[in-house]
Amino acid sequence: MRLKIRSAVTLVELIVVIGVLGLLASLLLPAISAAREAARRRDCTSRMRQIGIAMSNYELTYGMLPALRLGSESTSGPYARTSGLVMLLPFLEQTALHAKLQSSMFAVQQSNFPSNALAFCPLPGVTGQSGTIHPWLDKMPLFRCPSDPIADRAEAMGCSNYVFSVGDTIIDNANDPTRGMFESGNFRRLIDVTDGLSDTIAISEVRVDAKMLEWMADADLQMPSRYSERNRSVVTVALSSPPVEPEFFGRGRRWVDGAPIYTAFNTILPPGDLSANHRNDSDLIYGNFSAGSWHPSGVNCLFGDSAVRFITSSIDCGDLSKIPPDAFDGVESPYGVWGRFGTRSTGEVADHSQLD
Repeated sequence: MRLKIRSAVTLVELIVVIGVLGLLASLLLPAISAAREAARRRDCTSRMRQIGIAMSNYELTYGMLPALRLGSESTSGPYARTSGLVMLLPFLEQTALHAKLQSSMFAVQQSNFPSNALAFCPLPGVTGQSGTIHPWLDKMPLFRCPSDPIADRAEAMGCSNYVFSVGDTIIDNANDPTRGMFESGNFRRLIDVTDGLSDTIAISEVRVDAKMLEWMADADLQMPSRYSERNRSVVTVALSSPPVEPEFFGRGRRWVDGAPIYTAFNTILPPGDLSANHRNDSDLIYGNFSAGSWHPSGVNCLFGDSAVRFITSSIDCGDLSKIPPDAFDGVESPYGVWGRFGTRSTGEVADHSQLD
């Protein structure tokens, strides 16, 4: 008997094969996506650790930590806004960029600053600047989280996903003392962190251009629960007086600028929550600025001992109906574990069980 050989597959067989391939793809793609995010998160951790080592070396060299924002309004005017990230550049193998920034200064540094501190910062949108000043528009890849899908716009100033902690203080973080590791015009020392370097956050992540509530009343800022429970789909409130150059305004939008809205965060509202500020005609304002990231369910945080730990968005934030402490209060933070990780010298013991 002669055998009959088929030269093609049937439609049913083709459908079965396609179905099996689709099933395999649906099983593999989430695993591949998770693996890629894990790699990006490790890269983010590595970048933050480099910043932590640079911070420690800076303190070892100058006997102090960089300030959140340099200068005083009485002596430096609107240009005294250079961020602590700028001061760390020589310790991040960016001596050439730091030299370029120094050559752009409008005046000599003040005598009470460390030798690499830049006291004047010509910023776009400030006192008639055109927005074309270089090297203020330079990008720093080290300051960007690999998981952040928002690329720097060609015309905008370089962004940063890494910002300094001012703790659980709200009152004018732009100028006044704070309970965190960093504050404007004050070069703290590691020895000042009496709660322990492994218990105190120095730097965390932020989403560039994260949604933010604006024009908040003083009473709202002093009672975080009044706006922290709002619908998460709330968009940024439209400004009645927009910034001169709005492309430069927003969370993480300027890594060279020490104004808290760009390079600082509070340990009050949980990571990923909405920020709020008391903005009028200036971006050098106080507010409640949240941490945040593109990593699922939390943020990477750099502690004072240069260790990077992952903190989930569900971390205990205590009682958000409490008024934030004064900068000179030695009381425990009312904002739970998250608040305790932000304070440097209140004698509190932080709960490490909520760390990843």
